[in-house]
Formats: sequence, C-alpha cells, structure tokens
Amino acid sequence: MALVTTSFILFHLFTFGNTINTKFLPCDANMNSTSVDCSFRPLKITPLFQASSVLEINLSYTKISYVGRHAFAGVPNLSTLKLMGNCPPERLRALESKKCRVEIHRDAFKSLKNLTSLYLSDNSMSSIPLLPATLQFLDLQLNCIVNIIHPLNTPNLQTLLLTKNCFYANPCNQSFYISEKVFKELPNLKSLSLGYNNLTSVPKGLPPSLTSLDLRENTITEVLKGAFSHLTYLKTLILEWNCQRCDHAARPCFPCPNNLPLHLHPEAFYSENSSISFLSLRGNSLKTIPPGLFKHLKRLKGLDLSDNLLAYEIRNGTFFRELTGLTWISLIYNYEPLKTFSELILSPHISKISGLHSLLLSGNFFLRLSKDSFKVLSKLQNLSKLELRMNFISACNLTSLSQLPSLTEVDLSQNMLNFLPCYSESSSGTLLTTQESCQNPNLYTDYVHDQLPIVVDREKTSRVWKPNQPHLPEMEENNEFKMQQPWDFKKKLCHQKLSFDLSQNDLLSLNKRVFMGLENVGCLDLSFNYMSQTLRGGMFDGMKKLVFLNMSFNRLDLYDAHAFSELKSTLKLLDVSNNDFHFKMRGMGHRFWFLKNLTNLEVLSLANNGIGMRIDQRLLSNSLKYLYFSGNHLDIMWGSENKYTHFFSKPDKAHLLGHIKQWSEVSLTTRTDQPSNKHQGAQHQQQFT
Repeated sequence: MALVTTSFILFHLFTFGNTINTKFLPCDANMNSTSVDCSFRPLKITPLFQASSVLEINLSYTKISYVGRHAFAGVPNLSTLKLMGNCPPERLRALESKKCRVEIHRDAFKSLKNLTSLYLSDNSMSSIPLLPATLQFLDLQLNCIVNIIHPLNTPNLQTLLLTKNCFYANPCNQSFYISEKVFKELPNLKSLSLGYNNLTSVPKGLPPSLTSLDLRENTITEVLKGAFSHLTYLKTLILEWNCQRCDHAARPCFPCPNNLPLHLHPEAFYSENSSISFLSLRGNSLKTIPPGLFKHLKRLKGLDLSDNLLAYEIRNGTFFRELTGLTWISLIYNYEPLKTFSELILSPHISKISGLHSLLLSGNFFLRLSKDSFKVLSKLQNLSKLELRMNFISACNLTSLSQLPSLTEVDLSQNMLNFLPCYSESSSGTLLTTQESCQNPNLYTDYVHDQLPIVVDREKTSRVWKPNQPHLPEMEENNEFKMQQPWDFKKKLCHQKLSFDLSQNDLLSLNKRVFMGLENVGCLDLSFNYMSQTLRGGMFDGMKKLVFLNMSFNRLDLYDAHAFSELKSTLKLLDVSNNDFHFKMRGMGHRFWFLKNLTNLEVLSLANNGIGMRIDQRLLSNSLKYLYFSGNHLDIMWGSENKYTHFFSKPDKAHLLGHIKQWSEVSLTTRTDQPSNKHQGAQHQQQFT
C-alpha cells in the first residue's frame, strides 16, 4: 500500500513538474509568463524579475518591508500590481507582525507606463507615492492616509478606494481630508469609496463623473440642500450608519450628539436630472422622513431605510407616494424600543408603489398581520418577495397570501407561529375544537419591558440590492475539493417557484391545517422547530407542487412507511438531518421504508442523526443521486458482523457524500470498525470516493 501511495505521489509530481514555470521561483507563474503569484511567501525583499511578458504580479501578504525605486524596472509592461496586506494598521495586526513596516520609494511605480490597476491596501501607508498617468484602479484602503492635498496626476483613474483610513479600529484622532484640487484632476472618476474615515460632512468638489459614492460609517450629521445636485451621473449613493442607532449594535457604535438623527434637508437629493437608482440611509436614527425628500429621485429603484426608528412612519408615512418607481425597499429593524404592536399596520401609501418586487419588514415587532395590511399588500400585484422574519408573529392567516399572485418568496422564520387548534367549552362542559389557530395575541402586552436586546451586525445582515443581477454560474463540476451541500441545490430546484420559510418558529406538530394557503408552495423550510411526532402519510396532501422540503433540526420519527407518500411524484430534495432524538432512544427500532414511495427523490440528507443500529439493512431507493450521511455511526454499523455491509448498495447511482475526515477515522484508524471482508470494505470506499 505504501509503495502504491508513493508511486501515486511521484507520478503527480512529475506530471505537474512538466507544467510548472520555474523561471520565477519561489513564486508561481503561468506557462506564458504573463502572471506571477508571490502571495503568502515569506519574502522580505521585492523579487527583481526580468521579463517583458509579465502583465500581473501579486506580492500580497508577504513580509516585504521596502519597495525600491527600480523594483519593477524589469517588468515594463506590468498592468496589474497587487501589494496588499503586508503591514496592517497597528490595532489590526497579528501579534507576530507588531513591528512591521512597509516603505515604498516615491518613484517605485513611476516607470510603469502600462500600469492600470494598483492594489496597496492594508500596508499602514501614510502617504501616496507618485503614480503613472495610465492608472485606472487604485486601492488605498486600510492604510493611515488622512490628508490628500496634492493631485494624484492620474487623469484616467476610474475607481478610487479609500475606506477605513481613519475609524475606531484604525484611529487617526482627526477628520479625513481630501482637497477639492484632487477631485478636479480626476475627470474620469466613476467610483469613490470614502467609508469609515471620520468625515464630518459631505466632501466638496466631488467629480461630476461619479456613478457610485460610498460615505458609510462616517460622522456626517447633516446633508445640506443640493449636496449632490451636480452629480447627474450618480447611480449609487451610500450614506448609511452616520448617526448610528446603538440599542442593538454588535460593534462599537457612535451616535450623533444627543442621539439626534441624521439631518436631511428636504432638498438634500435635489437634482434637475438625478440618475440615482439606489440609495442607502440605513442606520441613521431617522424617526421621520422630510416631505419631498425623494420627489426628485425619479429613477430610484432600491431604497434601504433599515435600522432606523421609523416604526410609526411605516404605519402612517406619506413619503411612500414619492417612490412610485421603486422595486426594492428594506424597512427591517425599525422597531420602536420596548414596544411590540398588536398587529402590523402599513401606510396605505405603500400601495402606490405598483412596481414593488421586494418588501423587507423583518424586525418591526408585531403579533399578527391585520386584514388592513393584506389590503395594502394585495394592491402590490408585482410583489415577489415578502420578508417578515423576527417579528414575534403569533397569528397569521396564510390563505390571505393568495391575494399576491406574483409571490415567489415568503419569509416568516424566527417568529412564534404554532398553528395549534383552539378549544372552547360548550354548555355541557365538553371541549369543542375551533377552526382557528390558538395563537392568542392577548398573551402579550404592547409594551415589552423585558424584551431581549436584538444584536445586529451592520455588515452581515445588510440586505444588498443588486440591480439586474446576472445569472450566477453553476458550481464548478471539476472542483473535487468543494462538496455540494443540500442547500446548494435549492437555487436550482426553487427557481421561479414559491418558497416559504417557517423555520425557527414554535411548531410542535404537523397536520393538514398547518398548510392551508400553501397549496402552491414549491419549496418549504420547517427546520429548527419543536416537532416531535411520527410522520404519517397525508400530512402534505394539498401540496401538489412541493419539490424541496427541509425538516432538519427537529425530533421527527421516520418509522411510518407512508411518511411523505403523498409527495412521491414531486419531491426532489428532503432534508431530515439533525433529527437524532429518536435515534438515540435505547432499544427503539428505525426504518426508512418511506424512501420506496418517493420515486422522484434525488437528494436526501440523513446527516447528524447518530444512526448506528436497529435500522434497515439497506436504503431502498431507485431515484436517489445524492445522499448525505456524515455525523452517523458507520463504526457501529460496520462493526455489526456485516449486517450493514450493503446498506448503501441499493442506490447504485447515488453520490454518497460525507466528511472526508470522518471517513478516514472510520476506514483507516480503527481496524475493528471495518467490515471483516476486505473486498467489501474496498467497495464501500470506492462508493464514497
């Protein structure tokens, strides 16, 4: 075995040796010597390459401390240079890099007449070296540059990134400053990023050529009239987190003086011919919207108003009527502190946004959806996405959603829905079941004084609006190191189908009544609930279009042979992973007979169930293509006198996917855990690999 392994390694070394370009060692290079990668090498000096063919060099994350005047004289045709992460700002450094420094000679890049892209972020630079006039892209993020006074002499520059040169993790104890003269000499600049720089006002003299401007996480307290009126090409404007709302901050938070909101002049976005299509005012402690603020933004398609204090504006605001061309709006986390409303009430003016596709209302804290709210929503005939996550909703009439014919995604996760039947006492003292759900909003008060703090990360929870998002490429089929997971199939299976998310609610059990109103759902997520029941046939009778079902992280008993049988002609993916409660009960038997009924099932996850004994000797499925079985006890199964030797043999075409680490432990480490027949063990290993 050792000889075979050694021969295999040597074979690959010699094979790859024929394709390695050794000219640039210790760096990697492609065969035509156009791209050289020296990143993550312990280089202390800049390699002196001599090759006119080189167009790109990556010297990032090395230990280079000095870049000399003639460092790149031997690569005159260089177009892209990456020199990032060699010395992060002091507070962001690892312990072993506390004394690092990067010094770049003033003329180091001057001779590169073909350089178009230069990446210099994360180097603790305090000044900018001379730059070639050909430069189009310049990254100076995470440095210590706080004053830019002299022009950059880069008339062709299109993108300038200056984020995080002066913020709480990289303090400079002053406000970032950039001269109007610098902007004046950048006639072709399209994208400018100045976030996290302690700016106290909107910079003056911004280039009129800008199409994207990012001013997030500064200390701007006021936006004056016509602040962007000359930026007629501007399409994306980010003004978020300047007067920060701090009652649910996950990171250091900096409110405006006296916790005042960002002051927006009613004509702040005035322009005779505004091109702004996306505007973010997120996290600015806004309580009201000035009348007329959006009336000049005729091309606005996406608006982010999340993480403000607009709870009452959502109920009564008139500004919605100025947003008639909008397709996407985020109003998440606008809850009123220490208050939970009895029901969601939406401003009737929202119904005027006839082209709205996405409405995000998570984190606004209300107990039920009112009939009046559905009246407003029913007029949004183009609405495809409705997000109502984390609102403490305890009652919702799902049949009312049929008034929205264009819906393809509904998120009701992280609420308090249980769909339990109500009981009333008759005159004779017997209990009568009512048709309504027993979710009683009177159990909660409007004012919640013991409400747990909601902690939200400003980056991770951002709902980014992406205009005309191109179709993302499928996962690379030849990437053997990237293993597909069940959720990787969701995008393909759920495309153009109605998806419904009821995960992380209070569902204790399932019955037909739970799914009333969900007859057209194609993808359903019921994970992370409290379901502890034996699943029997007929529960999903009304769901004739269901192709994706996630029931992971529950306490399901899968013993019944008729479970899911009503889904046999439609269901493609079933996730019942992390349902280990019943599998861990001593002496309890288990079987997977239900698989025989699911004749179209292609993806099944039984992972992390602790499966090891008292189960079927085989998984019986003729349609299965992907099976996830990691986190179970193969050591016990294959140590049971060959009882489960053929457990995986029936789904011939299935790709049996599990953690490589676990397989190594089972098949290589513990000899007694292997099947006694060596040939059978080899067959199983082939199936897994």
